[in-house]
Amino acid sequence: MSNALSDNLRTFYNKIASKRNKYYNRNRFYHRSILKYFSMCIPPGAKILELGCATGNLIGNLRPSEGVGVDISDSMISIARQKYPSIEFICGNAEDFQTDKVFDFIILSGIVGSIENIQVLLEKAH
Repeated sequence: MSNALSDNLRTFYNKIASKRNKYYNRNRFYHRSILKYFSMCIPPGAKILELGCATGNLIGNLRPSEGVGVDISDSMISIARQKYPSIEFICGNAEDFQTDKVFDFIILSGIVGSIENIQVLLEKAH
């Protein structure tokens, strides 16, 4: 799905990708809290798909046996691949992502407000 919202999001996140680590560190309490919450729900070694993975910090720190991260920003994906080489990172729109793989957990953290049709996304994820 290529639309104005997707194009604007891609442009915005490509622009801020190089500053993401600084932002992440500045807000580390929040990010640690998110990681702690997901760590309580998702055991190490699970198969995880994260839609809207940014630079991969959440999925990378959950220690999946198989991990796939999807993000609309090729700049964010480039950073994620360098930081977490054992995880597969795909540049693409979460709303368009399709796979035959089966995952134990699908993470949608922080992207719900950026999705044009959340119902369609949830149906695809199911």
